[in-house]
Amino acid sequence: MTTRTYRLAPRDRTGWFLGLDAPQVLVLGGGLLLASLLASQGAHPAMVIVPAVVGTVLAFTRVAGQTILEAAPPFLCFTARRLLGQHRWLAPVPRPEEDQPALPPVLGGQRLVAAPAGPAWRWVSGDMAVVHDRRRRTWAVTLRASGSGFLLSDGSEQDRLLGLWGDAIGAVCREDSPVASLHWTFRCLPAQAGQAAEQAVHAPRRDVLVTVVFDGRRIRSQPGGDGPAGCVLDAVAAEVGLLSERLDAAGLRGLRVVSMAELPRVIRLRLDPAAEATLARPERTLGERAGIVSAVNAGPLAVAEGWSEVRVDGSVHRAFYVAEWPRSAVPPGWLSALLLTDGVNWCLTVSLEPVSARRSRRGIERQAAKLASDEEQRHRAGFRIGAAHHRQTQAVEEREAELVSGHPELDYVGVVVVTAADQAALTRDAATLAQAAAAAGVELRPLDGRHLAALGVTLPLARRFEGGSR
Repeated sequence: MTTRTYRLAPRDRTGWFLGLDAPQVLVLGGGLLLASLLASQGAHPAMVIVPAVVGTVLAFTRVAGQTILEAAPPFLCFTARRLLGQHRWLAPVPRPEEDQPALPPVLGGQRLVAAPAGPAWRWVSGDMAVVHDRRRRTWAVTLRASGSGFLLSDGSEQDRLLGLWGDAIGAVCREDSPVASLHWTFRCLPAQAGQAAEQAVHAPRRDVLVTVVFDGRRIRSQPGGDGPAGCVLDAVAAEVGLLSERLDAAGLRGLRVVSMAELPRVIRLRLDPAAEATLARPERTLGERAGIVSAVNAGPLAVAEGWSEVRVDGSVHRAFYVAEWPRSAVPPGWLSALLLTDGVNWCLTVSLEPVSARRSRRGIERQAAKLASDEEQRHRAGFRIGAAHHRQTQAVEEREAELVSGHPELDYVGVVVVTAADQAALTRDAATLAQAAAAAGVELRPLDGRHLAALGVTLPLARRFEGGSR
């Protein structure tokens, strides 16, 4: 039996004009316009040429794979934070009456809420942990999942499971769905320090979290219900229950909602894995270990942002985004070369944002018109229409055919975070993971100057990825 293959949509590279994106066109056009105005006023030739050269340099010069226009905004923002002393953050000493964690400003606005799930709800034991982002009006619930050996299954079984997962996730793409995004986070940690050296290489620990983020504006709450009660939590619990049923049927066995006793510890150890040795004494039971971290102690004590990494308490993190997914057709288990990487403390978060059918149709029509216009411009200018352009046109046609067939669309973006105890180990581990990603056809680019914000995407918080997708 022939194993089915899959294609991931290529990135849109048409730009505004002849492959140039909006900032490039504006800067280049502005430089040429200013040069022509100076020339019309009889300015010295040296003054006339300066705007044109500056515009050309800004539009076309690349630094670390990015144009200067792409690299400038994060560099300027990071420089401003550093000049203002905002690149360092120390948590205030909590007062006795406080019951919420202190988080850095870029991660702030999060409130942990314990919500009773009801005695008949089999997906959680104890109170369900709900995170409320008061700034963005979003709510989130996190599920811990365990699989049924997907990477060890044959191609046909992998294909069947992918179909079931697609059906489960596709159900949240309806027009009236309150689900804003799904964050699938795969985490791999080296073996515990107490294991023998030969075991440490072969016994990494892996876990999977699925965070469901709800848009509070799509949930009809009771009048005057500002707190975590009433219809808001009822709708959140009901949607999580339905999604849990579908994911369980799709082969994600052992699903359970992260409880209020467990969530603070999860956040704490994601921010600072070095704290695990302190929190996990052998004499404690599993239940005691899960509940040892209170909500107020879930956040870090000290954060120091650097350009190429961020230190959170005793751990150093470096974040990457997936700049390129595989360009060729891939089998169901194509990501195994990356997921089986061990000996490195790292995590991968794929943020999936459901797209309604109406929005999908508008996006397809806009992209098709854009590609047709770009092709016409290239013909007029005498430029060749390359294979990349033909592949993008084919991808749009495939998207339209799938939408007509009733398959929903999802926007997606990938973020990878590597964690180590010091900068030297971080550099080594990041290089190891980048090589593993390249073997899977994935190109990683560092999110320099934005590592703390990217780290927040991998946490089980009520946050949506702010930035482009795909």
